[in-house]
Amino acid sequence: MVSLIVLISPPAAFSSDIEEFNSLKKEIKELKKALEQDPDKAELYYKLGMAYENIGDYFNAYTVYNSGYRVNNFEDPENHSESSARAFDKFENTIAAAEKMVDYHREGNLQKAIEIGIEAIKSHPYHELSLIDLSEAYKLSGDHFLAHFYIEKALMFYPESGDLYLQLAGIYEGEGKISELIIALEKAEALYLKSKDLDAAEEMRKLLRRVYEKQRHRVGDKNDSRYLNRLIKVANK
Repeated sequence: MVSLIVLISPPAAFSSDIEEFNSLKKEIKELKKALEQDPDKAELYYKLGMAYENIGDYFNAYTVYNSGYRVNNFEDPENHSESSARAFDKFENTIAAAEKMVDYHREGNLQKAIEIGIEAIKSHPYHELSLIDLSEAYKLSGDHFLAHFYIEKALMFYPESGDLYLQLAGIYEGEGKISELIIALEKAEALYLKSKDLDAAEEMRKLLRRVYEKQRHRVGDKNDSRYLNRLIKVANK
């Protein structure tokens, strides 16, 4: 019964986050549309900056605040200059936290990396890079359940992110789940192609070929034919 509760609890734990995230995304879309119709209204830039800030997109918040500041002819410096400075500070802080996590990964101090990641998520629950880094820390520590949890949470927010599917592929590789690894890499490749990131898409093809090279000796195993046939196609591209 305990394991059942653990499996059911995580989605419920962030369902409210997803609702709030979708609400903010809708607000951003509406504000951008309003700005297209009235690009000289500084108040709209401020509201859009706040929405970006609330969603954890601090660099766009900083950019939008500055645009509003210029449109406002610098008449209200406290409203926009302080906001842009705050957003830029948050942007720098999240990058600094991510860099610290990477350093702790390299040092093998995974517990410290996890602690920093959890604090980052508390402050910025929608930040994609923080979610990836926390997932990676759990993966390296051997906790694949929580590694999956944070990537699947991120995918709820950013379903079109090739980076997230690449991270998911890494988790599957660690678990020895080759079929799922291939599906995740193919999804990452498709999303990179969709976003016109051709270099990243090519890297996914190279990774798929490497998987093929490692697995081709198992062609005779009927249980593996479902993904080996697909790998053979990838290898021949």
